[in-house]
Amino acid sequence: PERVFVGICWQVDQEEDKRCFLLDLSEYADRVRTTFLHHSKARGPCYARALVQQELFRGEDYYLQLDSHYRMVQGWDEELLAQLGRCPSERPILTSYPSSYTLPEDYEPGGPDRAQLHSGRHPIAVCAREFGAADGFLRIGGKVVSAESLGGVPACA
Repeated sequence: PERVFVGICWQVDQEEDKRCFLLDLSEYADRVRTTFLHHSKARGPCYARALVQQELFRGEDYYLQLDSHYRMVQGWDEELLAQLGRCPSERPILTSYPSSYTLPEDYEPGGPDRAQLHSGRHPIAVCAREFGAADGFLRIGGKVVSAESLGGVPACA
């Protein structure tokens, strides 16, 4: 935990959405950094990620970007460090699309996270597809990564 710092770009109307910010994070203020962008000025997830990188990143040794809908497996941090250690580059980049998950029928927002991860399925690699003609935003697609592409090693090994 001492190595984890969180940067959040909230794309909301702070007044209209204030009920979403009832959790007191003051005890984590030295580890959680935030920036707010009114939702009417939002320009997509890539723009929000750039804001986080420009305004909240402070030169940490590792940098992980993910979206609010991610679910993490136990030991995710050690697993990512192990994967980085297997990369033959001095500046490796790990990228993937998240595994899918299913929320239980009785799920209540704010309640315990009992999501069922579908980690046995093959991971999805994110690939650049094209730039949008009207807005210039990068469009992405995904490709399933097969076990053969992973050298026969299952994705969750």
